[in-house]
Amino acid sequence: MLRKADRASLVPPHLSEEHLLAFLDGELPRAELDIARAHVDTCWTCRSRLSNLLAGIDSFLASRAPLQPDAAAERDQRIRQFRERLFDLFQFEGLDDRFQFFHVIL
Repeated sequence: MLRKADRASLVPPHLSEEHLLAFLDGELPRAELDIARAHVDTCWTCRSRLSNLLAGIDSFLASRAPLQPDAAAERDQRIRQFRERLFDLFQFEGLDDRFQFFHVIL
């Protein structure tokens, strides 16, 4: 049977929060990634902390979702702005008659 000192030397230290985040983001070098993955697979504490980090990230992203612009509305607004700039350009160049053709296409 192993003594406490022997057991402690066999168990790697827990991963720091920075290492856990880097592990999640895939930012660890390959060798560290393999060590971190093996540790998380066998360490209940780090696996639990990792789960809490993921829950916190999901919660943050969910709270930001209502603040994000609607992609379709943003696209439509950009198209309208493009058409307005194009129309202004044609007016500035005195090409209003030719713009009628492009207006139908756009």
